[in-house]
Amino acid sequence: MHTDSNKINVAEKNISLCKLLSSPCDLGDGTIRLMNGQNACQGRVEIYYQGSWGTVCDDDWVLNNAKVVCQQIGCGSAVYAHTNSYFGYGTGLVLLDNVNCYGNERNLTKCKSLGWGKHNCGHHEDAGVTCTGTLPSVVASAVKCTFTSHTDVNQELLLLLLLLLLLLLLLLLLFNQVFSHASSSLKLLLVQMSAFS
Repeated sequence: MHTDSNKINVAEKNISLCKLLSSPCDLGDGTIRLMNGQNACQGRVEIYYQGSWGTVCDDDWVLNNAKVVCQQIGCGSAVYAHTNSYFGYGTGLVLLDNVNCYGNERNLTKCKSLGWGKHNCGHHEDAGVTCTGTLPSVVASAVKCTFTSHTDVNQELLLLLLLLLLLLLLLLLLFNQVFSHASSSLKLLLVQMSAFS
């Protein structure tokens, strides 16, 4: 087993990089992170749902499930699907159980399961994965943030952006009208000057 100390998971890397790039990142339901692994591409599978992190039960946990997790977080291919809390006991709720993936789903929530929060497991059955990826490939894919507008901050930013666009449009219309009027006046002046010549 491995410890949580000094381990940075993929979800935290995504959040940190997006904050650095000033992107409006948000954790959406189904976001995955790996905890207690030796690198960012292995660990206990934890999934985000309605504001909290929870674990995935190892019932029916096989390589196809691990493959989906590894692809979802940008960590390459799956090497191993760990069972029996190989990476230590998680905390919080067990959020998914009896996950059954074909292996080509875009994320774990697209796989069949008992549904959110339905399980017959304890944390002694937390699922884990080991993927082929390493830290550089995770950083390269870290810009895959979820863009939403349901938080107050994102709504304020969206409103500000819309107001700035409206102001720009009004300035362009005003400039066009002034330029058009000036152009007409200039043409009239040139016609009058040519008449005096």
